[in-house]
Amino acid sequence: TATICEHKPITRNPFIHKSQYTIGVHATRGIDEAFNETHTLFSEYLSATAGQMFEPPITFELIPYYFDGIFTAIENDEMDFLYANPGIYSCIGTQIGASALATVVKALEVRGEPYELDVYGGVIATRHDNDEINSIGDLKDKIIGAGAIVDLMGGQMQIYEMEKAGMSYVNDPKQVVFTKDQIHVVRGILSGRFDAGFIRTDQIELTEDENGVQFDPDLFKIIQPKIYVMESGELFPFLHSTDIFPEWPFAALPHVPQDVQTAVQNALLTFDKYARVGKLMKECPSQNTSQFCSSQSPQDLFQDAPCDTTAALAGLALEASLASHTAGFRTASSYFSIRSVQQE
Repeated sequence: TATICEHKPITRNPFIHKSQYTIGVHATRGIDEAFNETHTLFSEYLSATAGQMFEPPITFELIPYYFDGIFTAIENDEMDFLYANPGIYSCIGTQIGASALATVVKALEVRGEPYELDVYGGVIATRHDNDEINSIGDLKDKIIGAGAIVDLMGGQMQIYEMEKAGMSYVNDPKQVVFTKDQIHVVRGILSGRFDAGFIRTDQIELTEDENGVQFDPDLFKIIQPKIYVMESGELFPFLHSTDIFPEWPFAALPHVPQDVQTAVQNALLTFDKYARVGKLMKECPSQNTSQFCSSQSPQDLFQDAPCDTTAALAGLALEASLASHTAGFRTASSYFSIRSVQQE
């Protein structure tokens, strides 16, 4: 029986295929942070996997964009794939068409416990010692920091909660500051620059101070936290002030050939297995002799390892996983619920 490793390479047709495809990433934590988090995953890993399905191989280039840059790049035909929050995907999908190939599964830690999450939410946070803000109504006449008005969980969903409470984000706060970087929001809450902040779940836990030390979540208070039961039956582990929705989609724009979309989708859905091998390879020397570890094939370490797994590819996947806090990807979730909220 033929395996995927014995596939016949797809001949790259210069009239159909590009030699390089561009992946636009929505930069909610700043351009540099977005590049550092996702370059290994979307440029190097996809070039080493999906790109090798073609002869000659194709490559993938990652470019981080702020919101306005995403639409400019699409209008100028400078983008082929998009990795952005579900709200932006919903808008682009409605306006010009885009197909979600996969939904990211994030690898996160909450108070020392590891989780793999394919959903997320928004947070309205203040300093733990701020006694003036205990409900959404208390945001009146306060200074609010937020990622952007187009950040689904760093602005939009919190504004939606204010509207449901009968408030206006324009008229009721003293000021709303859109930083374009949720890291600045977290730091601004602690420094007193902002009375409250709008950020996504996990942003507090991921943010470091100027010395590279992660902030203690107990320094923050989450306003009107909700409860959400995940598909697994477990409670969503982060305190959150908004409803919970599917995590970020990885989407293809309509002009990308189907065979390229399929190759990329397969590579994303297999990512977790390569990363698992990389993790086992890294841990092996601490538990066994170097001679034993060097004698083990990827399949010896992990029975479900893809047949084309090499030490280099597994190591690359592990590096990408750690940098991007990504456990893997699942088949694309439905984003219709996001669209309904946006219309409302």
